[in-house]
Amino acid sequence: MDSHAPKCKICHHQTKKAFDTKVIYFHKAIFYKCEHCGFLATYNPDWLNEAYTQAINATDTGILIRNHYFCAITATLSVLFFGKKANILDMGGGVWHPCKTA
Repeated sequence: MDSHAPKCKICHHQTKKAFDTKVIYFHKAIFYKCEHCGFLATYNPDWLNEAYTQAINATDTGILIRNHYFCAITATLSVLFFGKKANILDMGGGVWHPCKTA
């Protein structure tokens, strides 16, 4: 057990380091997975402000169409993998347009 691993943001059980990766080309992000509910998250992301400085370009006219397209893919995959009664939470989309709009 990793004594430095944070508690899960959802169920408050112990997490375990899942992997680390580079975010925005050079920031190190460590992802932890909850041993109880399976929630995957990174904690204290110091790169978050940089990630959202240019989240939407004014010339990107297809952003909502892509969002609906990926919403359909996400909904289909969630039903296939977790069943029709699964609860899926869309966190951190960054564009104020939820994945599941209906």
